[in-house]
Formats: sequence, structure tokens, C-alpha cells
Amino acid sequence: KQELAAWRRARGKELFMGGHFYQAHEEFLQGLRFLQYMLQLSADQESLVREAKQAAHLNIAATSLKLGLEHEALRYCGQVLDVEPTNGKAMYRRAQAYAALGKFAEALEACASLIEHHPDDKGASALRQRIIARSEHLDRKKERFYRRMLSEDRGVEESDGGAGDPDSSNASTSSVVATMWRLLSCQQGNGKGTGWASNVLISAGLGLLLAILASVITRSM
Repeated sequence: KQELAAWRRARGKELFMGGHFYQAHEEFLQGLRFLQYMLQLSADQESLVREAKQAAHLNIAATSLKLGLEHEALRYCGQVLDVEPTNGKAMYRRAQAYAALGKFAEALEACASLIEHHPDDKGASALRQRIIARSEHLDRKKERFYRRMLSEDRGVEESDGGAGDPDSSNASTSSVVATMWRLLSCQQGNGKGTGWASNVLISAGLGLLLAILASVITRSM
């Protein structure tokens, strides 16, 4: 079984290098299955199997990242780190997975731990800079979006031919946008990143803003 696992791993590497990530993923998984059902091993065999499992977990994490399976990548990185807490490849791929999920605070924390234990790893510093740049880019995009929404809403209110109370409606919309932005800024300041909580907040805010805009347009017709 150990030889079969090694053959699957070698084939998976060839497929990975050729850009066939799904097929490589399946090969690595199959190789790991062979290793999991090896019983009654000697001490030397147990050591070899443990090393082979670590390599399999790292390979599966790599293909998972290529396939957009970030949660799966985190799971397999975690299995490696449970056995070897300072494994550089697992720490690096965990940071990549967090960043892909938009969990920038966790990604930067993983990078910091990687740099602490592997200070000579130039890839870790480069990854950290990419994560910071991506986080700042998304922050700027969100700020521009909210400002544009507020500007467009004010334009609709100014074109309202006196129907209803435009000042009140505009103030209400402005208050909603301002409150949303304060909450997002506060969340970023607390190091929460742009994970699921921010996505829920953005979705809720967009729904409310669209409802207000629809109401304004309806009154103007």
C-alpha cells in the first residue's frame, strides 16, 4: 500500500505541474486513502507513513487552493500543523487560504507566525505584502462604492418634483450610508477583516439602500 501511495503521489505531482489540478487532487486523495488503512506497522514503518501522510496533506492543500476549496485547504493544513506546528509549507498555505476567503486579519496573523518561525523565508514577506495590498484595495473599493451610492441617491432626491419630503428621505438615506460606513470602519479597526460578517453587513445595507431608492423613484412617477 505504501508503494501504491507513493505512485499516486508521483502521478499527482506530474498532473499538478501540467496544470491538471482536479486530476492531481484526486490522485493525492487516493494516495492518502492507501496510507490511512495501513495497520500493524513497525516503528520504522510508522515513521515513514507519518511522513508520507504529511506530504499528502500538504499536496491536497495545494490542489485545494488551486480549485478554490479554501476551507478544505485549511483543514489539511491544520492536520499537518497538529503534527508539526511550525511546518513552513502548511503555515504559508494556511495564510493563502485565509486571504482567499477575505479573512485578512487571520491571513496576516498566519504570515506573522510564519515569519517568526522562518525568518529567512522571503516568500512569507512577499505574501504578507500582497495580503496588505489586497486588503487596502478592497477597502478603497468599498469606500468609493458607498460614496457613489450616496451621490446617486442625492441626485434622485433632487429630481423629485416635490413629492413627499425629499429632505427627510435624503437625510434618512444619508444616515443609513453613514451608519453602515462607520460600522464597517469600526469592524476593520478591530481587525475583523472582510469575512462573512462584513459580507452580511454589505448585503443588508445594499438591500436597504435599494428599497429606499425604489421608494423615491416610485414617488416621483
